[in-house]
Amino acid sequence: MYTFLLSSMWEADFHLALGQMVPGGFWQDDFYFAPCPLHDDHDYSLQYVRSTRTWRCESGCGDGDLVALGVRLWRCGIEEAAARVLALCGDDCCHVVSRYPYLDVNGQFLFEVLRFKPKGFDTRIPIQWKWHDIARCRPGEEQLGLYRLPEVMMAYDVLIVEGEKDCETARGIGLVATCNVGGSSRWNAEYVNYFHGKRVQIVADADMSGRRHAREIAGSLLPVAESVKLIEFSDVKDLTEWVEAGGTFEELTGMFSNTPALSPSEVEGWWDPLRTIRLQCEADFLLESHTILDPTSLGADQSLEVGDHLE
Repeated sequence: MYTFLLSSMWEADFHLALGQMVPGGFWQDDFYFAPCPLHDDHDYSLQYVRSTRTWRCESGCGDGDLVALGVRLWRCGIEEAAARVLALCGDDCCHVVSRYPYLDVNGQFLFEVLRFKPKGFDTRIPIQWKWHDIARCRPGEEQLGLYRLPEVMMAYDVLIVEGEKDCETARGIGLVATCNVGGSSRWNAEYVNYFHGKRVQIVADADMSGRRHAREIAGSLLPVAESVKLIEFSDVKDLTEWVEAGGTFEELTGMFSNTPALSPSEVEGWWDPLRTIRLQCEADFLLESHTILDPTSLGADQSLEVGDHLE
């Protein structure tokens, strides 16, 4: 039970335990170096790898995950060690509430997105279940993927929303829906070719980043799709909230039927495939170790190129 909880722990909570079990270290990119607590160490022999959540002592004390370290450090069994590690993660830990698998066009598993409560996201790719934090990746390094891609390939009518939760809501009322991994500001030119000849319907999240994201998608797809329509709900933020408030399949299809398809002149300037992506970060633990930031120096409309605040 405890080991299952730790396998899907939010990164910031997990690092609270790491800092208490292996104090006195420092971060360098994705690696944490510290004196090994298993022997008298003055050489920072222990190395912890963020992406795989594993440690290794260069002096030969061993390797493994934090539970394995706890077994040796506290001289106890696996379940007790896991419980003690979990206790070090804080009183209000984030936990996984949904898992969203991403597949390629042939239906082969690529990676999964984890949704946490309180709200947060991570991705894991199946190389030793390597963790890949989509809020930390830099332009050119991001994980690419469209949710439910095999279904998109087979469909003529496709609904595009901002997140996986809305995709599942759409599927629940009988629609084929997709989104790109990572949420707003992460639409990629590589996705465009999957929509040749399709009738595309887009629901924009009712906020500034959601509208910008939906416009980018519409602008990129209009040259290849048969038609592109875009709507936004006036009284709720997204599709899930709209359906929870009583919205139905018939009402949604009626809204799109009454919405004219976008024209080339309307979407001019909405999409720039060569744009520089500026990502936002609201969590201190996402900053690189060498970054020094005075929050008061940033205006309300400025952003940081160190991560993305995911809607």
